[in-house]
Amino acid sequence: MRHHLIDPRTNRSAVTDVVQMTVIAPSAREAETLAKAALILGSAAGLALLDRSPAAGAICLLESGAVIALPRTTAWLA
Repeated sequence: MRHHLIDPRTNRSAVTDVVQMTVIAPSAREAETLAKAALILGSAAGLALLDRSPAAGAICLLESGAVIALPRTTAWLA
């Protein structure tokens, strides 16, 4: 199985444990860029990137079925 996103470090399909990444950011462009970068990096490095970014929140679905969110994401949840 191959991913539709290309990892610019290898020019090949991304190999990642992330199935879906949703990011809340100041603009749609930033959210999309951060989500793709975090997905390609994988859960550990991707969430670390998001933690250092201006993202207001993020939710990550892993291959294992686990769901991980940045702590500041809770402010956006009902």
